Amino acid sequence: MAKAHRLSVGVSFEGDYTDCHSLQLNPSGGPAYINCPYVSYDSKKGGIQPMVRYTGLQYQTSNAAEIYRVNVYNGATFVKSIDFDPPLKNTGIYTLQVIDLGGWYRFNRGLSLCFNTRNPSPVFVGAVYIGGYGARYEW
Repeated sequence: MAKAHRLSVGVSFEGDYTDCHSLQLNPSGGPAYINCPYVSYDSKKGGIQPMVRYTGLQYQTSNAAEIYRVNVYNGATFVKSIDFDPPLKNTGIYTLQVIDLGGWYRFNRGLSLCFNTRNPSPVFVGAVYIGGYGARYEW
């Protein structure tokens, strides 16, 4: 379900493959935003509601492309930003990154992560591949 945001800059290609969602960035491209929506849960009957503290991202990058921030949303409501220092990047293999939100949040309007990417290389096209993402809901 991952998709580039309409305000993304420097995207030369975006597409889905069997194993990932691919976003290719022009040299010196970005910022480009990849929205990753989650299926949400909300009980109209009340009771204990599930909450999330940990999410996971399986990603791969090529050349100099990197993921430098994630913005977390509950529906259209902004929850928080998490900067990755150093930025997330690798060469040629999928990596699993566990993201600690720093507290428990109830996402009753739909959890969405928006990954901020860029390609600082002035010469090479870079790519970001989203292989999967998920959240650990706990009651």
